[in-house]
Amino acid sequence: MTSSFFQPGAACTRSRLPGWLRLVITFAVLLALRYALPLVGVAPVLQVLVLLVVATGFAWQFWWNCSPDRRGVAFLVAVLWAAGLFKMFRL
Repeated sequence: MTSSFFQPGAACTRSRLPGWLRLVITFAVLLALRYALPLVGVAPVLQVLVLLVVATGFAWQFWWNCSPDRRGVAFLVAVLWAAGLFKMFRL
């Protein structure tokens, strides 16, 4: 991959939220979804897929846009999807 893929763009606008608050928001939403989706009756594979999409959205919104080095975010999302796919195929 090119180095420009890992560097933020010139039109980057940093989040006004501190890092700890972004983590709290992300995990609060994911935890709420984790416990709410089975109560609604969503199939287990769809539950995992929803959690993957939401977690990827948070990673993109909160960390990808203006991270000084995007490699950590890319690695996190890759591991997240690998674990999610593994979980879906084991269900």
